[in-house]
Amino acid sequence: MKAPVTLMALLLLGACNKGDSSQPKPAPATLAAEWYGLYSNSLTTQPSMPFYMNIRSNGTMKIAGYDTSQYYTADTAYTLKGADSLMCTYVYKYKNGSPGSKYSIACKYLPNFSFISGTWGYGNNAYNGGYFYLGRKP
Repeated sequence: MKAPVTLMALLLLGACNKGDSSQPKPAPATLAAEWYGLYSNSLTTQPSMPFYMNIRSNGTMKIAGYDTSQYYTADTAYTLKGADSLMCTYVYKYKNGSPGSKYSIACKYLPNFSFISGTWGYGNNAYNGGYFYLGRKP
């Protein structure tokens, strides 16, 4: 009688552990914040257009910015790669509600400086669009 009970307990514990891996990894407390900065629209120019990220501790973030013609926003999940790298893919919407295109970002977090820098790109490529940098909201 002990063997079936022990086997059942092991199966239940194993099932719980598998379910936990599908949850987004939460951001470190120092990364979950509002971030403001600038982005560029090419890899050959310096960032000069407004860019914003609200990185939430639950594995989601809001991205907002202004391109040469209008304001856009997106809500998405992100993936942490190690303690200091963040990646995500998102589709933004313009302020008027029309859908935009799909983009990706990859960035590094520098906790000692409360600074994020990275690149964005088209589709699933986070490295072919431009640069951005952000500072933590005081």
